[in-house]
Amino acid sequence: MAFQPGQEVRVKNTQHIIGKIVRLRDSDPIEGDLYLVKIEPRTLVLKVSSLEAIDDSGADPKRPKPGTPEWIAEAQRAVSILQAALNNPEDPIARKAMVETLDKLGFLMPITSDEAATH
Repeated sequence: MAFQPGQEVRVKNTQHIIGKIVRLRDSDPIEGDLYLVKIEPRTLVLKVSSLEAIDDSGADPKRPKPGTPEWIAEAQRAVSILQAALNNPEDPIARKAMVETLDKLGFLMPITSDEAATH
């Protein structure tokens, strides 16, 4: 497979990555301590067998791509929207906002007619 400059790929066989601990981020009951690690930008030379194309052909252009500044901003906004919906589950405006932000973030997927028939 030939890759094009600027094309995003998933690196399958990762090598050791060197970074510096910035700080302890959180402590998770399941995962344990989580650290924020700074990894300096670098360019790697990788075999084609270590790369896999990312298929964005089915991506919804109305949804920001996960990890982009737009997606992160929406995810941060979603926290307060979800909290408002939890605080007042009977509020139709809060429920509508919750559904819209979860959809925009890509957490909600439309049910196809085949899936609807099985439920």
